[in-house]
Amino acid sequence: MIELIDSKLKELKDNFPSHPEFRNWMQQSDQWSWIYSILRIRGEKVHKTAVVKMIQGSLSDEIPLYAYSLAERFKKVYQDMVGYISMSTDLELKMVCRWAKMLLGMDLSESDDSIFRKSRGVVYEWDLIPEPEEKVPDIFKELIKKYNYAERTPDPLERAVRLHLDMNRLYPFGEETTFISMTVLMFSLLELGYPLPQLSVGDREYNTLMTQYIENGDTWPFLDMLERSVYNRIEAALSLAKQAEGR
Repeated sequence: MIELIDSKLKELKDNFPSHPEFRNWMQQSDQWSWIYSILRIRGEKVHKTAVVKMIQGSLSDEIPLYAYSLAERFKKVYQDMVGYISMSTDLELKMVCRWAKMLLGMDLSESDDSIFRKSRGVVYEWDLIPEPEEKVPDIFKELIKKYNYAERTPDPLERAVRLHLDMNRLYPFGEETTFISMTVLMFSLLELGYPLPQLSVGDREYNTLMTQYIENGDTWPFLDMLERSVYNRIEAALSLAKQAEGR
């Protein structure tokens, strides 16, 4: 599948319109695609068109009020990531903590340790008892180190997926973990040069994929879902790119 994705991505780059409006549209669609995915994974029943309007600054009765401030914070994180990627910066724990504080509306001057969970409750959705809270920072550092120095596989998305799933299994930010682990997955996709897709799962399907990974350590079900979502996103963008250029 990754060969098809990269082939389609090359075709998109070769047909990418020169005018800035299309690039701006790509960035906006990155944002609403990912926010829509996050809201669905959080169990919010929203329409994609309402999320698009929210990113464009319009109000909608379909969108919960907290989502508007979430979207504004998310836009800042997105731009922050683009800056890091432009400098070819490897992922670091301090970057994840920075994005977590930005997303949660915390003061950036607060201690990084303050955002980690302080207890070890059962995660019933995944049938998971996570590692003790005092081990979280050290284990998290090792996960990121492993991500940065892992041997490159033929499928670079597999490395990104494993970090995402292992981060969830560690459950470092308590109930906000999925929100933040999705943001780290976003960094991985942007770092690899892929546009952000609309994931083809809601809360139930996502929780099922997580439970399967916790039970058997198999990344394939989640990887397959992500790859198909990325492919569909690139294919849709390519179709619009050709239309924009009159091809």
